[in-house]
Amino acid sequence: MAAKKAEPATIDVCGQELRLSNPGKLFFPERKLTKLDLANYYVECADAVVRGLRDRPTVMKRWVDGVEGKPFFQKRVPDSAPEWLQTATVTFPSGGHARELVPNDAAHLVWGVNLGVIDWNPWPVRRDDLDHPDELRVDLDPQPDIAFSEVRDVALCVREVLDEHGLLGFPKTSGSRGIHVYVRLTPQHDFLQVRTARWRSRARSSGACPAARPAAGGRRNAKACSSTTTRTRATARSPPPTRCVRCPMRACRARWSGTRSPTWSRPS
Repeated sequence: MAAKKAEPATIDVCGQELRLSNPGKLFFPERKLTKLDLANYYVECADAVVRGLRDRPTVMKRWVDGVEGKPFFQKRVPDSAPEWLQTATVTFPSGGHARELVPNDAAHLVWGVNLGVIDWNPWPVRRDDLDHPDELRVDLDPQPDIAFSEVRDVALCVREVLDEHGLLGFPKTSGSRGIHVYVRLTPQHDFLQVRTARWRSRARSSGACPAARPAAGGRRNAKACSSTTTRTRATARSPPPTRCVRCPMRACRARWSGTRSPTWSRPS
């Protein structure tokens, strides 16, 4: 006989009453953290989480079977979604369109969690100007034979290149294995121009920092994330979708220091 599902939970937040189906479902089995635990986390941390999502179209990465299952990306908000949900219609290079979620408060976060969203992946644009990114994102990932300390060194090389151009980068742990550096931009350049700037910064960093050059065997220890209409990255304070959550805020802010490595700080 199949196990009986738990009764739905009701969460009142931001003036909305949200139904959370199967609240006891394990999303992080090794830590015994449930769907309800994740929803409560996002309610408690909503102000900090929404800071990286506000007014941004966001792709829903759904882990319907928890972190031990296989996720899938859902771009389109279903037609059955409640009317109060905020959305933005985006256009892809192929000419296709999608009405994507704009998670501007805790109610939106809980609604997403009910669909199995664990980490949030926003666009580098805001809905009032979908053609001009206001962020350049650099994604630095270690390879199997490269230590995380070398990725920190590359992040500092990126900082030096940004300083040369009067740009301020905000580093954070990626929530997976590496480091992201976010650079706020005035939204006046299109995706191709921002992507070109990203590649030039990568080339400049590789020239200035030996750790950023190709490693033995032809592999690189870091890569730059393109600012395109098809690439998104997990926002700060998204719990890492890994089997064992060592820290529920692993995808967190960092701060630069005067040393050869960033100083990591817990988010306030």
